[in-house]
Amino acid sequence: MLGAFGLRFALLAVALWAALRAGADEVGLVVGLSLIVPAVVLAAWRARPEPGPAGSAPPPDDPSWDAWDPWRARERELPEEDEG
Repeated sequence: MLGAFGLRFALLAVALWAALRAGADEVGLVVGLSLIVPAVVLAAWRARPEPGPAGSAPPPDDPSWDAWDPWRARERELPEEDEG
């Protein structure tokens, strides 16, 4: 996970360096990049799906909880067993 962040950060640094070497305005670059993040957050918030109806959860000792993956908020994909 940290490696992916480092790679993205390095690519961003290279892109910024290339833009500055190509003659981009420094103030315009900072202002433009500062506006992108709030715009993306706002667009994602406006495009979010409608919340579904709240259903009742199974009791805590129900065996179906063993198949639930809390990190992905869905059922676990069980590995298929090979026959043979």
